[in-house]
Amino acid sequence: MRRKPIAVFDRGQVNLLDEIIVDNFAGGGGASTGMELATGRTVEIAINHDPDAILIHRTNHPHTRHFRASVWDIDPREVCAGRPVGLAWFSPDCKHFSKAKGGKPVDKNIRGLAWITLRWAGTVRPRVIILENVEEFQTWGPVRHGRPVKKKSGETFQKFIGQLKDLGYDVEWKELVAADFGAPTTRKRFFLVARCDGRPVVWPQPTHAPRYSEEAKSGKLKPWVSAAEIIDWSLPCPSIFDSKAQIKEKYGITAVRPLAEKTMRRAIRGVDQFTIKSREPFLLMVNHREDGRDRTLPALAPLPTVTATHGLGVAEPVIAPVQVSNTTNSVGTPADMPVHTVTTAGNQMLVCPALTAIGQTGGGDRVRDIREPAHTTVSKAEDCVIGASLIQYHTEQSERVRGQTIHDPIMTIDAANRYGLVGASLTKYYGSNECGQDVKGPLHTITAKDREGVMAANLTKFYGGVVGAPVTEPTPTITAIDHNAVTVAHMMEMYGTSIGRGVDDPAGTVTAGGAHHAIIATSVVPAGVDANLGHWPEVRSLLNKYCGYDLKDDELLLLQIEGGWWFIQDIGLRMLTPRELYAANGFPPDYIIDHDFTGKEYGKSKQVARCGNAVPPPFATALVRANLPEWCSKKITTMEEFEREVAV
Repeated sequence: MRRKPIAVFDRGQVNLLDEIIVDNFAGGGGASTGMELATGRTVEIAINHDPDAILIHRTNHPHTRHFRASVWDIDPREVCAGRPVGLAWFSPDCKHFSKAKGGKPVDKNIRGLAWITLRWAGTVRPRVIILENVEEFQTWGPVRHGRPVKKKSGETFQKFIGQLKDLGYDVEWKELVAADFGAPTTRKRFFLVARCDGRPVVWPQPTHAPRYSEEAKSGKLKPWVSAAEIIDWSLPCPSIFDSKAQIKEKYGITAVRPLAEKTMRRAIRGVDQFTIKSREPFLLMVNHREDGRDRTLPALAPLPTVTATHGLGVAEPVIAPVQVSNTTNSVGTPADMPVHTVTTAGNQMLVCPALTAIGQTGGGDRVRDIREPAHTTVSKAEDCVIGASLIQYHTEQSERVRGQTIHDPIMTIDAANRYGLVGASLTKYYGSNECGQDVKGPLHTITAKDREGVMAANLTKFYGGVVGAPVTEPTPTITAIDHNAVTVAHMMEMYGTSIGRGVDDPAGTVTAGGAHHAIIATSVVPAGVDANLGHWPEVRSLLNKYCGYDLKDDELLLLQIEGGWWFIQDIGLRMLTPRELYAANGFPPDYIIDHDFTGKEYGKSKQVARCGNAVPPPFATALVRANLPEWCSKKITTMEEFEREVAV
């Protein structure tokens, strides 16, 4: 029977004596990229039935011969033309094995694509074979009426392994995590390595480990690459409360609004977990450091040298006496401003913070006015601010009747018992849903780790369409109205029950659907009597609705950051861009994704689909270096470096 026509593209000069590399199911080019960066050799043959996959692959791998066809329509002997195959890579379609498919029917023909491996093994006998798939590939078994037969789970997989061994291959398999090899994604995949040259299968040793692991702490391995390092912090992150028209006017971009209820729930639960209750926030330097070191700093780490151009830090609000009116929605005014309208209820009061020491520092009075010098600074942080005062809520107009500092003698106490204590609450933003405690109660357990801090990604400016500036740059001009805020960010994942993860961790698995990863940017501003509450009422409503809070209309949830009190003013959301998704999957920064080799624009949906279907290149690089070290004498990290290496 006549075979279907195959589209073949030209390539450059080749050495007919060398072993070649073949990439079946080439997709977006992840495996090919990893193999080329590891070896400095071009992938000789790439096969895929999808014309869009061939387009992006040919754009980035112009020296490869591309075959746009089903893998079953390719004759290995014909395309190899007698040349020995040193390495053959197989990444058969995995969606009919993946648990992400849920209860949908499976296609046994697609599940059977892995059999093509045996065809290559039995004809051109590649020296090394590597097969990649999802973890569930090991459950490969018979299908009946579109459903895998549970009792026969794994039977077909074992037959597949047996036939490879019958062909003279030593076979091993293992599950690997991309983050362990330097990719900023936690993608976990099944790998099978088979070889027929008498050498043992070698598994690559991890180069990275979770940042809290002993290996990373001791310096034995590098910490996992964080998502923060591949996110473009300069891009605008529109408010989840703004309309389409408002976003268009502010940023000149089109965004999906209003957001679905599920999205709003995920967003606020992520803010609750990663902003309000964050255990280990960190400072992020978003500019490039000249020494090339990690730009992500733990909150407790020493700051780098502060220069005129590298002003890392956050602004601390000045603590001053405040007038407060306990009327609805009033947040007060500075003490040097005129008093609010005096009503018959006598609602005005004065809040004057004081300093105290909570350790064993010296003797005498540990409470003092905020204007006095602080206590002796020792190895432990013992000084704290008490935002408390005494008020007298009579309606008389006599001098000092409204309030006093807590270390002054109490005024005359009468039968009416009109004295009250204005006390700041202690906020605990980690652990359970408990958001704080009364100032009269005992302190929460003080642990060895300071739980206060901020992941300050960038400074956000709420005027003139400006989207922000890195915290490593000088603060913009301070105007009469405070426009600067610290952005606390985390990643939102829109699949399953996940709400996301901190940006100090690697990104989750990038799928072909793509629209699963978003950045949530929480804008926090200093709490002050003249602070613009912004979208705090909407934030409060979401916290109450989805996170178990019971915040009243006149209550403000405060976060202690760098010794000052801040509150959440806004929440922004944007989806990760295709470029960020490719970076998360470990592709080199100069991998071309936005146009094909003819210069025609390559659509975003196609970009994302190819990325989700691609093998993270660090997987392929690590496996090839471990099993074919004789090919891997040079370290190549970009496509430009590779092009120089293979230039004729």
